[in-house]
Amino acid sequence: MALPSTALSTTLMRGLPARFRDLEALAKKSASDINIVLCRAPSAEVAQQAFDLGVWPLHKQTARKLWEIMAAQSRGFVVLVIALPASDYSTTGRGHYLGYGVAVCPAEADEVGAFGNGFPEACRVHWITKDIKVPYSAASRLVNGMNNNYRIELTRDGFEVDIENGTKLLQILSPRFEARDARG
Repeated sequence: MALPSTALSTTLMRGLPARFRDLEALAKKSASDINIVLCRAPSAEVAQQAFDLGVWPLHKQTARKLWEIMAAQSRGFVVLVIALPASDYSTTGRGHYLGYGVAVCPAEADEVGAFGNGFPEACRVHWITKDIKVPYSAASRLVNGMNNNYRIELTRDGFEVDIENGTKLLQILSPRFEARDARG
């Protein structure tokens, strides 16, 4: 599990609710307390900047969906999974998962501005795993029950992934992630 730098960790902890402070707390939550949202990185550079700043840039439509999901999830976590599709969009199934983290709150105006005019909003993120490069093929058998059972990598930016397959995806991205069975 990649831990953020001390400076970044201090910055993130300043406004972070107590329930997010322990990285392992995510693993201890019941699966029913987790919403998993796929976010597409427009480029590797934007993803790296987001990992460094602890802020994920959002297009207006994606932000609206994310804020709705976060408002409905009052006691658990909203996990953002970052995906970088191949630059050749004519080939589906090519790309990488870059990491995941807990969505904390909307970012401040100066944090949003760090990404330029293309992103009107942003979300503070407590990164759990970052700077990884797991190919889509590692999770090619996983489908999204919330998206007509299409493969997860075909899920659009800002859309939720069903908890069963989303949890399996998190396990692929970080073998330390464990979520208790949602039934019990």
